[in-house]
Amino acid sequence: MLVSGSVWYAVLSLRVQLAQRRAKEDANERWELVAEAAGIGVFVWHPIDDSLELDARSRLLYGLAPDAPSTMPRAELARRMHPEDRKAVGAAARSVPQGEPLRTRYRIVLPDGAVRHLEAIGTLRDPAAPVAQRRMFGVLRDVTDEVTATRLMHEKDAAERVARARNEFLSRLSHELRTPLNAVLGLAQVLEVDTVEPLTPLQRQRIEMILQGGWQLLHLVDDVLDITSIDAGTLTMRPLPLEARAVLRTSLALIEPERAAFDIRIDDRWPAQTALVMADPKRLQQVFVNLLSNACKYNTRGGRLTLGYRDAGDEVCMSFADQGLGLVPEQIEQLFQPFRRLGATEVPGTGLGLVVVKLLCDQMGGRVEVESTPGEGACFMVWLPKA
Repeated sequence: MLVSGSVWYAVLSLRVQLAQRRAKEDANERWELVAEAAGIGVFVWHPIDDSLELDARSRLLYGLAPDAPSTMPRAELARRMHPEDRKAVGAAARSVPQGEPLRTRYRIVLPDGAVRHLEAIGTLRDPAAPVAQRRMFGVLRDVTDEVTATRLMHEKDAAERVARARNEFLSRLSHELRTPLNAVLGLAQVLEVDTVEPLTPLQRQRIEMILQGGWQLLHLVDDVLDITSIDAGTLTMRPLPLEARAVLRTSLALIEPERAAFDIRIDDRWPAQTALVMADPKRLQQVFVNLLSNACKYNTRGGRLTLGYRDAGDEVCMSFADQGLGLVPEQIEQLFQPFRRLGATEVPGTGLGLVVVKLLCDQMGGRVEVESTPGEGACFMVWLPKA
Protein backbone atom coordinates (compact mmCIF):
# COMPACT_ATOMS: atom_id res chain seq x y z
CA MET A 1 0.00 0.00 0.00
CA LEU A 2 2.84 2.37 0.79
CA VAL A 3 4.48 1.84 -2.58
CA SER A 4 1.28 2.24 -4.52
CA GLY A 5 0.45 5.36 -2.49
CA SER A 6 3.82 6.87 -3.39
CA VAL A 7 3.29 6.06 -7.02
CA TRP A 8 -0.20 7.59 -6.90
CA TYR A 9 1.21 10.73 -5.26
CA ALA A 10 4.00 10.98 -7.85
CA VAL A 11 1.53 10.60 -10.69
CA LEU A 12 -0.75 13.23 -9.13
CA SER A 13 2.18 15.62 -8.70
CA LEU A 14 3.22 15.08 -12.30
CA ARG A 15 -0.32 15.78 -13.46
CA VAL A 16 -0.42 18.98 -11.41
CA GLN A 17 2.92 20.08 -12.86
CA LEU A 18 1.77 19.31 -16.39
CA ALA A 19 -1.47 21.19 -15.80
CA GLN A 20 0.42 24.16 -14.39
CA ARG A 21 2.85 24.11 -17.29
CA ARG A 22 -0.02 23.88 -19.76
CA ALA A 23 -1.81 26.76 -18.03
CA LYS A 24 1.40 28.79 -18.09
CA GLU A 25 1.91 28.03 -21.78
CA ASP A 26 -1.71 28.96 -22.51
CA ALA A 27 -1.31 32.21 -20.56
CA ASN A 28 1.93 33.01 -22.40
CA GLU A 29 0.29 32.23 -25.73
CA ARG A 30 -2.67 34.48 -24.93
CA TRP A 31 -0.32 37.24 -23.82
CA GLU A 32 1.71 36.92 -27.01
CA LEU A 33 -1.47 37.17 -29.07
CA VAL A 34 -2.63 40.23 -27.16
CA ALA A 35 0.81 41.84 -27.31
CA GLU A 36 1.06 41.13 -31.04
CA ALA A 37 -2.38 42.61 -31.71
CA ALA A 38 -1.65 45.70 -29.60
CA GLY A 39 1.90 46.12 -30.87
CA ILE A 40 3.29 45.77 -27.33
CA GLY A 41 6.83 44.65 -26.65
CA VAL A 42 8.24 43.21 -23.41
CA PHE A 43 11.53 44.12 -21.77
CA VAL A 44 13.46 43.10 -18.65
CA TRP A 45 15.94 45.51 -17.09
CA HIS A 46 18.79 44.28 -14.89
CA PRO A 47 19.97 47.20 -12.71
CA ILE A 48 23.08 45.26 -11.60
CA ASP A 49 24.74 45.65 -15.01
CA ASP A 50 22.30 48.16 -16.56
CA SER A 51 21.36 45.77 -19.37
CA LEU A 52 18.05 45.20 -21.11
CA GLU A 53 16.44 42.07 -22.48
CA LEU A 54 14.15 42.81 -25.42
CA ASP A 55 11.68 40.49 -27.09
CA ALA A 56 11.20 40.51 -30.86
CA ARG A 57 8.51 43.21 -30.77
CA SER A 58 10.64 45.53 -28.59
CA ARG A 59 13.60 45.11 -30.93
CA LEU A 60 11.32 45.97 -33.83
CA LEU A 61 10.07 49.12 -32.05
CA TYR A 62 13.66 50.26 -31.59
CA GLY A 63 14.39 49.67 -35.24
CA LEU A 64 16.82 46.83 -34.53
CA ALA A 65 17.47 44.01 -36.96
CA PRO A 66 15.52 40.77 -36.29
CA ASP A 67 18.78 38.92 -35.60
CA ALA A 68 20.06 41.59 -33.17
CA PRO A 69 21.06 40.33 -29.70
CA SER A 70 18.13 40.12 -27.31
CA THR A 71 20.27 41.49 -24.44
CA MET A 72 22.28 44.69 -24.75
CA PRO A 73 23.52 47.58 -22.58
CA ARG A 74 20.92 50.28 -21.91
CA ALA A 75 23.48 52.89 -23.00
CA GLU A 76 23.47 51.39 -26.49
CA LEU A 77 19.70 51.82 -26.76
CA ALA A 78 19.95 55.32 -25.28
CA ARG A 79 21.99 56.35 -28.30
CA ARG A 80 18.90 55.74 -30.41
CA MET A 81 16.89 58.19 -28.33
CA HIS A 82 16.27 61.74 -29.41
CA PRO A 83 19.04 63.87 -27.81
CA GLU A 84 16.47 66.11 -26.12
CA ASP A 85 14.86 63.15 -24.31
CA ARG A 86 17.91 61.29 -23.00
CA LYS A 87 18.28 63.37 -19.83
CA ALA A 88 14.65 62.90 -18.74
CA VAL A 89 14.69 59.14 -19.43
CA GLY A 90 18.00 58.79 -17.54
CA ALA A 91 16.52 60.56 -14.52
CA ALA A 92 13.48 58.25 -14.60
CA ALA A 93 15.74 55.17 -14.77
CA ARG A 94 17.84 56.33 -11.80
CA SER A 95 14.72 56.53 -9.61
CA VAL A 96 13.74 52.92 -10.30
CA PRO A 97 16.19 51.24 -7.84
CA GLN A 98 14.51 53.20 -5.03
CA GLY A 99 11.31 51.23 -5.72
CA GLU A 100 9.49 53.79 -7.91
CA PRO A 101 7.62 52.49 -10.97
CA LEU A 102 8.78 53.49 -14.42
CA ARG A 103 6.43 55.31 -16.79
CA THR A 104 8.02 57.52 -19.40
CA ARG A 105 7.62 58.59 -23.01
CA TYR A 106 10.46 59.45 -25.32
CA ARG A 107 11.38 59.74 -28.96
CA ILE A 108 13.68 57.45 -30.88
CA VAL A 109 15.35 58.11 -34.20
CA LEU A 110 15.20 55.09 -36.50
CA PRO A 111 18.00 54.26 -38.94
CA ASP A 112 16.01 55.78 -41.82
CA GLY A 113 15.72 59.08 -39.92
CA ALA A 114 12.05 58.65 -38.95
CA VAL A 115 11.15 59.79 -35.43
CA ARG A 116 8.79 57.64 -33.36
CA HIS A 117 7.35 58.09 -29.87
CA LEU A 118 7.65 55.15 -27.43
CA GLU A 119 6.13 54.62 -24.00
CA ALA A 120 7.85 52.39 -21.43
CA ILE A 121 5.96 51.12 -18.35
CA GLY A 122 7.73 48.91 -15.84
CA THR A 123 7.66 47.66 -12.24
CA LEU A 124 10.64 46.56 -10.18
CA ARG A 125 10.19 43.05 -8.78
CA ASP A 126 11.36 42.53 -5.17
CA PRO A 127 12.71 46.05 -4.58
CA ALA A 128 13.90 44.94 -1.14
CA ALA A 129 16.04 42.15 -2.59
CA PRO A 130 19.80 42.58 -3.08
CA VAL A 131 20.74 44.62 -6.12
CA ALA A 132 22.09 41.53 -7.88
CA GLN A 133 18.61 39.94 -7.76
CA ARG A 134 16.54 42.93 -8.74
CA ARG A 135 14.82 42.98 -12.11
CA MET A 136 12.31 45.22 -13.75
CA PHE A 137 9.63 43.75 -15.99
CA GLY A 138 7.92 46.12 -18.34
CA VAL A 139 6.14 46.72 -21.62
CA LEU A 140 7.02 48.97 -24.52
CA ARG A 141 4.60 50.40 -27.08
CA ASP A 142 4.57 52.86 -29.96
CA VAL A 143 2.44 55.90 -29.10
CA THR A 144 3.30 58.02 -32.13
CA ASP A 145 -0.29 58.09 -33.39
CA GLU A 146 -1.59 59.09 -29.95
CA VAL A 147 0.97 61.88 -29.62
CA THR A 148 0.20 63.12 -33.13
CA ALA A 149 -3.56 63.06 -32.51
CA THR A 150 -3.16 64.94 -29.24
CA ARG A 151 -0.90 67.54 -30.85
CA LEU A 152 -3.33 68.02 -33.74
CA MET A 153 -6.22 68.43 -31.31
CA HIS A 154 -4.31 71.07 -29.35
CA GLU A 155 -3.28 72.83 -32.55
CA LYS A 156 -6.90 72.78 -33.75
CA ASP A 157 -8.13 74.22 -30.45
CA ALA A 158 -5.45 76.91 -30.58
CA ALA A 159 -6.29 77.74 -34.20
CA GLU A 160 -9.99 78.00 -33.37
CA ARG A 161 -9.24 80.30 -30.43
CA VAL A 162 -7.07 82.48 -32.66
CA ALA A 163 -9.77 82.54 -35.36
CA ARG A 164 -12.44 83.53 -32.85
CA ALA A 165 -10.25 86.25 -31.38
CA ARG A 166 -9.40 87.52 -34.87
CA ASN A 167 -13.03 87.58 -35.97
CA GLU A 168 -14.12 89.37 -32.79
CA PHE A 169 -11.33 91.91 -33.19
CA LEU A 170 -12.04 92.58 -36.87
CA SER A 171 -15.77 92.77 -36.30
CA ARG A 172 -15.38 95.25 -33.44
CA LEU A 173 -12.77 97.25 -35.34
CA SER A 174 -15.00 97.41 -38.42
CA HIS A 175 -17.93 98.68 -36.40
CA GLU A 176 -15.74 101.22 -34.64
CA LEU A 177 -14.41 102.45 -37.99
CA ARG A 178 -17.83 102.75 -39.57
CA THR A 179 -19.14 105.43 -37.15
CA PRO A 180 -16.44 108.10 -37.67
CA LEU A 181 -16.17 107.18 -41.36
CA ASN A 182 -19.86 107.85 -41.92
CA ALA A 183 -19.41 111.20 -40.22
CA VAL A 184 -16.51 112.10 -42.53
CA LEU A 185 -18.46 111.07 -45.64
CA GLY A 186 -21.58 112.90 -44.48
CA LEU A 187 -19.73 116.16 -43.84
CA ALA A 188 -17.87 115.90 -47.14
CA GLN A 189 -21.15 115.42 -49.00
CA VAL A 190 -22.65 118.43 -47.21
CA LEU A 191 -19.68 120.56 -48.30
CA GLU A 192 -20.00 119.26 -51.87
CA VAL A 193 -23.65 120.36 -52.25
CA ASP A 194 -23.45 123.55 -50.14
CA THR A 195 -24.95 126.39 -52.22
CA VAL A 196 -24.60 129.07 -49.53
CA GLU A 197 -20.83 128.83 -49.48
CA PRO A 198 -19.95 127.04 -52.73
CA LEU A 199 -16.57 125.39 -53.04
CA THR A 200 -13.84 126.62 -55.28
CA PRO A 201 -12.75 124.22 -58.06
CA LEU A 202 -9.65 123.24 -56.08
CA GLN A 203 -11.68 122.64 -52.91
CA ARG A 204 -14.22 120.57 -54.84
CA GLN A 205 -11.42 118.45 -56.25
CA ARG A 206 -10.08 117.84 -52.76
CA ILE A 207 -13.54 116.98 -51.43
CA GLU A 208 -13.97 114.48 -54.26
CA MET A 209 -10.68 112.86 -53.29
CA ILE A 210 -11.89 112.62 -49.66
CA LEU A 211 -15.15 111.06 -50.79
CA GLN A 212 -13.40 108.62 -53.11
CA GLY A 213 -11.04 107.47 -50.36
CA GLY A 214 -13.86 107.36 -47.82
CA TRP A 215 -16.12 105.22 -49.99
CA GLN A 216 -13.24 102.87 -50.74
CA LEU A 217 -12.53 102.54 -47.03
CA LEU A 218 -16.22 101.95 -46.31
CA HIS A 219 -16.28 99.16 -48.92
CA LEU A 220 -13.23 97.64 -47.22
CA VAL A 221 -14.99 97.73 -43.85
CA ASP A 222 -18.08 96.07 -45.35
CA ASP A 223 -15.97 93.37 -47.02
CA VAL A 224 -14.09 92.64 -43.78
CA LEU A 225 -17.40 92.39 -41.91
CA ASP A 226 -18.74 89.94 -44.52
CA ILE A 227 -15.63 87.77 -44.40
CA THR A 228 -15.54 87.64 -40.60
CA SER A 229 -19.27 86.87 -40.50
CA ILE A 230 -18.84 83.98 -42.93
CA ASP A 231 -15.85 82.63 -41.00
CA ALA A 232 -17.77 82.86 -37.74
CA GLY A 233 -20.87 81.27 -39.29
CA THR A 234 -23.05 84.27 -38.40
CA LEU A 235 -23.73 85.59 -41.90
CA THR A 236 -27.44 86.03 -42.55
CA MET A 237 -28.30 83.97 -45.62
CA ARG A 238 -31.88 83.36 -46.82
CA PRO A 239 -31.82 81.50 -50.15
CA LEU A 240 -35.12 81.54 -52.01
CA PRO A 241 -36.31 81.08 -55.60
CA LEU A 242 -35.70 84.28 -57.51
CA GLU A 243 -35.26 85.62 -61.02
CA ALA A 244 -31.58 86.41 -61.51
CA ARG A 245 -32.32 88.85 -64.35
CA ALA A 246 -34.16 91.20 -61.98
CA VAL A 247 -31.13 91.17 -59.67
CA LEU A 248 -28.86 91.79 -62.66
CA ARG A 249 -30.87 94.87 -63.73
CA THR A 250 -30.59 96.38 -60.24
CA SER A 251 -26.87 95.60 -60.13
CA LEU A 252 -26.26 97.24 -63.51
CA ALA A 253 -27.97 100.41 -62.26
CA LEU A 254 -25.71 100.47 -59.21
CA ILE A 255 -22.49 100.29 -61.25
CA GLU A 256 -23.66 102.76 -63.90
CA PRO A 257 -21.27 105.52 -62.70
CA GLU A 258 -18.29 103.17 -63.09
CA ARG A 259 -19.52 101.94 -66.48
CA ALA A 260 -19.81 105.54 -67.67
CA ALA A 261 -16.45 106.55 -66.20
CA PHE A 262 -14.66 103.78 -68.14
CA ASP A 263 -16.93 104.11 -71.22
CA ILE A 264 -17.81 100.40 -71.15
CA ARG A 265 -20.34 98.95 -73.60
CA ILE A 266 -22.69 96.30 -72.20
CA ASP A 267 -23.38 93.32 -74.45
CA ASP A 268 -26.32 91.57 -72.75
CA ARG A 269 -26.77 88.06 -74.13
CA TRP A 270 -29.18 86.82 -71.48
CA PRO A 271 -32.44 85.37 -72.85
CA ALA A 272 -35.71 87.13 -72.08
CA GLN A 273 -36.83 84.22 -69.93
CA THR A 274 -34.40 82.71 -67.43
CA ALA A 275 -34.75 79.91 -64.90
CA LEU A 276 -35.29 80.68 -61.24
CA VAL A 277 -32.22 80.16 -59.07
CA MET A 278 -31.87 79.47 -55.35
CA ALA A 279 -30.04 82.44 -53.88
CA ASP A 280 -30.20 85.19 -51.31
CA PRO A 281 -31.32 88.36 -53.19
CA LYS A 282 -29.07 90.70 -51.23
CA ARG A 283 -26.02 88.45 -51.46
CA LEU A 284 -26.55 87.67 -55.16
CA GLN A 285 -26.71 91.39 -55.87
CA GLN A 286 -23.46 91.78 -53.91
CA VAL A 287 -21.86 89.11 -56.12
CA PHE A 288 -23.12 90.70 -59.33
CA VAL A 289 -22.05 94.23 -58.31
CA ASN A 290 -18.53 93.04 -57.45
CA LEU A 291 -18.10 91.19 -60.75
CA LEU A 292 -19.66 93.94 -62.85
CA SER A 293 -17.53 96.57 -61.12
CA ASN A 294 -14.35 94.56 -61.71
CA ALA A 295 -15.31 93.98 -65.35
CA CYS A 296 -15.50 97.76 -65.80
CA LYS A 297 -12.37 98.70 -63.86
CA TYR A 298 -10.13 95.99 -65.35
CA ASN A 299 -11.49 96.39 -68.87
CA THR A 300 -9.91 98.48 -71.60
CA ARG A 301 -11.35 101.97 -71.81
CA GLY A 302 -14.20 101.86 -74.28
CA GLY A 303 -14.19 98.05 -74.12
CA ARG A 304 -17.06 95.60 -74.06
CA LEU A 305 -18.56 93.77 -71.06
CA THR A 306 -20.35 90.63 -72.24
CA LEU A 307 -23.07 89.16 -70.02
CA GLY A 308 -23.64 85.46 -70.73
CA TYR A 309 -26.22 82.96 -69.55
CA ARG A 310 -26.34 79.17 -69.87
CA ASP A 311 -28.85 76.65 -68.59
CA ALA A 312 -26.93 73.54 -67.50
CA GLY A 313 -29.36 70.96 -66.15
CA ASP A 314 -29.69 71.45 -62.40
CA GLU A 315 -27.55 74.59 -62.52
CA VAL A 316 -27.41 77.98 -64.18
CA CYS A 317 -24.18 79.60 -65.33
CA MET A 318 -24.04 83.42 -65.46
CA SER A 319 -20.85 84.87 -66.94
CA PHE A 320 -19.19 88.29 -66.99
CA ALA A 321 -16.48 88.70 -69.64
CA ASP A 322 -14.26 91.75 -70.15
CA GLN A 323 -11.71 92.76 -72.77
CA GLY A 324 -8.91 93.63 -70.38
CA LEU A 325 -5.34 92.44 -70.15
CA GLY A 326 -6.37 88.96 -69.00
CA LEU A 327 -4.65 86.74 -66.48
CA VAL A 328 -1.86 84.18 -66.57
CA PRO A 329 -2.38 80.84 -64.74
CA GLU A 330 -0.24 81.98 -61.80
CA GLN A 331 -2.48 85.02 -61.31
CA ILE A 332 -5.64 82.92 -61.51
CA GLU A 333 -4.34 80.75 -58.66
CA GLN A 334 -4.03 83.87 -56.47
CA LEU A 335 -7.32 85.51 -57.45
CA PHE A 336 -9.39 84.49 -54.45
CA GLN A 337 -6.77 85.30 -51.81
CA PRO A 338 -7.30 88.38 -49.60
CA PHE A 339 -5.62 91.65 -50.64
CA ARG A 340 -4.22 90.19 -53.88
CA ARG A 341 -4.29 93.04 -56.39
CA LEU A 342 -2.19 91.19 -59.00
CA GLY A 343 -0.12 94.25 -59.80
CA ALA A 344 -3.05 96.47 -60.82
CA THR A 345 -2.54 98.90 -57.98
CA GLU A 346 -3.68 101.87 -60.09
CA VAL A 347 -7.20 100.41 -60.16
CA PRO A 348 -9.22 101.42 -57.10
CA GLY A 349 -10.26 98.53 -54.87
CA THR A 350 -9.68 96.69 -51.62
CA GLY A 351 -8.40 93.33 -52.81
CA LEU A 352 -11.28 91.60 -51.00
CA GLY A 353 -14.08 91.75 -53.56
CA LEU A 354 -13.40 88.40 -55.23
CA VAL A 355 -12.81 86.75 -51.85
CA VAL A 356 -16.29 87.86 -50.80
CA VAL A 357 -17.74 86.69 -54.14
CA LYS A 358 -16.32 83.20 -53.70
CA LEU A 359 -17.41 82.89 -50.07
CA LEU A 360 -20.94 84.09 -50.86
CA CYS A 361 -21.28 81.72 -53.82
CA ASP A 362 -20.13 78.83 -51.64
CA GLN A 363 -22.65 79.82 -48.97
CA MET A 364 -25.48 79.80 -51.55
CA GLY A 365 -24.57 76.31 -52.72
CA GLY A 366 -22.88 77.51 -55.89
CA ARG A 367 -19.38 78.30 -57.07
CA VAL A 368 -17.39 80.83 -59.05
CA GLU A 369 -14.94 79.98 -61.83
CA VAL A 370 -12.65 82.02 -64.06
CA GLU A 371 -11.24 81.54 -67.54
CA SER A 372 -8.72 83.89 -69.07
CA THR A 373 -6.26 84.26 -71.91
CA PRO A 374 -3.52 86.88 -71.50
CA GLY A 375 -4.28 89.85 -73.73
CA GLU A 376 -7.86 88.75 -74.42
CA GLY A 377 -9.64 89.52 -71.14
CA ALA A 378 -11.12 87.38 -68.39
CA CYS A 379 -14.48 85.66 -67.92
CA PHE A 380 -15.92 85.05 -64.46
CA MET A 381 -18.71 82.46 -64.21
CA VAL A 382 -21.17 82.18 -61.34
CA TRP A 383 -22.86 78.78 -61.00
CA LEU A 384 -26.01 78.54 -58.89
CA PRO A 385 -28.53 75.72 -58.39
CA LYS A 386 -31.92 75.99 -60.03
CA ALA A 387 -34.92 76.57 -57.80
